Amino acid sequence: MIVEWEILAGLPPYGPLAKAFAPRGRGTFREGLVVRVSPRGVAPWVGNFQRAWRGLDAVRLHPDGARLVVVAGALAYVVDPVTQRQIDCFGGDIEHAVEMPAVPALALGGGSRFTILFADTQWITPDVGIDGLADVSVEDTVLRGVAGDPMYDEPIPFEIDVAARRVR
Repeated sequence: MIVEWEILAGLPPYGPLAKAFAPRGRGTFREGLVVRVSPRGVAPWVGNFQRAWRGLDAVRLHPDGARLVVVAGALAYVVDPVTQRQIDCFGGDIEHAVEMPAVPALALGGGSRFTILFADTQWITPDVGIDGLADVSVEDTVLRGVAGDPMYDEPIPFEIDVAARRVR
């Protein structure tokens, strides 16, 4: 599936109404993260994704190559771009969306852990800290960074081997 997307500055003033996406599939909100989605062979559409209280706005292709992952204000939505159906919604504290082509996987991190999306499953890592994740980078199948912990003066380094599902 080939799909293109674009984050828009706001709701379009013309054309069909934007499809609203909210946690648990319902909710009342005005304007969230507005994304134009253009799947190959299907008419383009606009999604309005309710944001969490803060954080990252991003759109990534799901590792299965068919779905999209929209992170709206730190809240992740997994959507089918053809049917415009919400498949999953999680997070609320996501600060990092790291693609890992060597696995392949998509690592969504925030707070104290990562949710790793694979083509057909997901893995939620154990906590790697208590107070936030920073300096996140990827090398091959390993995520590296530092995690905050109020018990220590300095951030604590971590490594997550995503392919082996091992945290150090």
